[in-house]
Order: sequence, then structure tokens, then C-alpha cells
Amino acid sequence: MCAGASQRELIERGVRELRFARERLFGSAPEALAAAIRAVVALETNGSPGDVALTVLGVPPSQVVVPWEEATIGGFAATRILEGTALRRIAARVAPLWPPGPTCSGAP
Repeated sequence: MCAGASQRELIERGVRELRFARERLFGSAPEALAAAIRAVVALETNGSPGDVALTVLGVPPSQVVVPWEEATIGGFAATRILEGTALRRIAARVAPLWPPGPTCSGAP
């Protein structure tokens, strides 16, 4: 478990050089970012972060991608609930969420 926004290189090195299985190394900062994005989506929809299911891909903060076509809110497709303007507002709020602070939790 690597807790910190700057631990990506440590995880990559562990996999490449030390040959640890990728599934055995875990970074908490990306999970905290995903939790923060779920919270932003919940605010946008006046809902609960627990109702938001999404995947966050890429390297934060500038290369974060959320595949909205696969995301759900309360079991419904996020693209049916969120309009284009809402998606742009959410996208504008993603970069400032990185790095997550020491009190963030990736738990939904």
C-alpha cells in the first residue's frame, strides 16, 4: 500500500524492476481521487456518492479520463442523467482535486 500522490513512480518501479505482481501493489491516492470525483458527481445530481459508479483512468492531474459512457448514477447511465454542461463543470473540477489531501478516503 502506497499512500501518497507521488507514489506512482514507486509502484511502477516495483512492478518493472522488482517484478512484484501489479495486483499486489496499491496506491491510495488514485482511489481518493475517484472518491472525490464521485462526490462531485453526487453534488451535481443532488445525490449520494454511494450511488455513483465510475472508473478513473490516466495519470493525474492532466491526463485523467472518466469514461462517462460506462458510469452509472443510481443504476442509470450517467450520460442519460448528466447533460453536456454538467459534464464540463465536473471536468473543470477534476484537476484541482489532485493531489488528494491526507484526510481523503477512497472508501465510498
